[in-house]
Amino acid sequence: MDNADLRPYSPCVILKPCGSSSLGETYLIPAPTGLRPDSYDSVRRFLNELISHFATGGDYFHESYVALHQTRSRETIELFTDHAPKWLPETVLGVWTHLPPPRMMTSEALMELDFKPSGDARMHMLFRVTTGPDACFDAMMTMAGTGTSIQIVSQIETEELLLNWRDLFLEFIQERIYRIFPWYIPLLRMESMEEPIAALTGRALTNVVLYIRESPEDGGLLVLARKPLEEIFLRIGCLPIDPTSGLRQWKLPV
Repeated sequence: MDNADLRPYSPCVILKPCGSSSLGETYLIPAPTGLRPDSYDSVRRFLNELISHFATGGDYFHESYVALHQTRSRETIELFTDHAPKWLPETVLGVWTHLPPPRMMTSEALMELDFKPSGDARMHMLFRVTTGPDACFDAMMTMAGTGTSIQIVSQIETEELLLNWRDLFLEFIQERIYRIFPWYIPLLRMESMEEPIAALTGRALTNVVLYIRESPEDGGLLVLARKPLEEIFLRIGCLPIDPTSGLRQWKLPV
């Protein structure tokens, strides 16, 4: 901890259930950006334990992404830049699966655009960590709490998953400038989970077991699990806050 850091300290320790849909269970860890880095210690510990549960053993495959378009923080950008030589990041395009395909904007539309975090028509370029499982964990732990981290766990190997996504999104995207990326990944927020689920969202999550995104639109870390997680939460040290409630909250491992 840096005693000279004047940012507020507010531990992010609560995991809130947000219901379920045909996609699976949805949770949110309220975690505003701009807090002192140690405010996110429990979030990092939770991510480490949860991803390790799935990724250890070789049955599942973990991918880590950094969404720098979600921040204007110089400190976050410098943090990413300092670690980039270890991660060898590759540029990919993030695509909102519940919205129309990305498109070039007219000058009139640009003048009217509200630049709040949203699923607008801007080009959402992300960075994929390419140097293996250890680097994915390193990126996850390093960038957690910066508002830019995305973690995806799948039940098929990464190359096959990326190829499937590329085929899927190139069916969806028509404008040439958005069709030049080597890979594409789905962008999800709480609104993406609302029924009726968009067909593209369901197709994009085929073979995905766990999708975790720092979502500025939702004010925290969004967790989508395709299978029940309560037993796993208990195993990794989360504590139920109200065991009698049907949708109980959890306290993250400390």
